[in-house]
Amino acid sequence: MFATSREKPWSDLSNPAGQPDVMVYDDDVVHRVPEEAPMKYMLMLRHEPDTGPAEGTPEYDAEMASWGEVMGELNGAGAFVAAHGLDTETTATTVRTRDGEALITDGPFAETKESFFSYIIIDVADLDAALGWAKRMPNVTYGSVEVRPLSSHEQDT
Repeated sequence: MFATSREKPWSDLSNPAGQPDVMVYDDDVVHRVPEEAPMKYMLMLRHEPDTGPAEGTPEYDAEMASWGEVMGELNGAGAFVAAHGLDTETTATTVRTRDGEALITDGPFAETKESFFSYIIIDVADLDAALGWAKRMPNVTYGSVEVRPLSSHEQDT
């Protein structure tokens, strides 16, 4: 037996994922503790209908180029997980069950000025990094980006 845990050879410890670790000493046991893992965040993109550049205009083409640039940078940084656009809220159908009866209505659940038009899931170090990406979304000049961490159940997927 080793006299202290600090004398245990590092090579005796396994690290199957090959990830960077921190050694933590606890009595006679050396534990590998992974460095803080990145967090997944959803950037929920919103805008007021009929704001922003109109399709078919040079301003719209410039914004689409900006979106392409930002999405390319997310990919290049290894932070991109997924993104999907949504159809307009006029195509939404909302389902609620009350007193055992399903109520189905046309339209969104909540009446708001801003429309949820797309989302992007990113995997970054922390909230500050997520906010940095959110500030770069082209719609922030006429809409908003809500930044929310995915639930803990979704962090490892």
